[in-house]
Amino acid sequence: MPNIDKNLKRAIKNATLELCCGDRTLKERLAAAIQTLDGFLGKREAWPPGLQARMQDISDVLKSAGLNADVVGLMDASDARRLAERILHLYADCVSPGPQ
Repeated sequence: MPNIDKNLKRAIKNATLELCCGDRTLKERLAAAIQTLDGFLGKREAWPPGLQARMQDISDVLKSAGLNADVVGLMDASDARRLAERILHLYADCVSPGPQ
């Protein structure tokens, strides 16, 4: 598992729970997940090197359309699914023990 600040780890976990466990539409859950991560997106210094690429990927998608959860409402369904997948990959990388 990468060495990760506990507040960042909590934000990633909470974003993933918002995304996976809600009973709202995908876009509504995705917007909540992004809002949960918003305080950390774009702050490269907060991210360990192993997770910076994932964060940057999510941040770039959001920046291209305005960098906030409102952007999700403008996305088509396939773009929303891809962004949700990126957040799930971020979570998987966060909790992965890495190479042994």
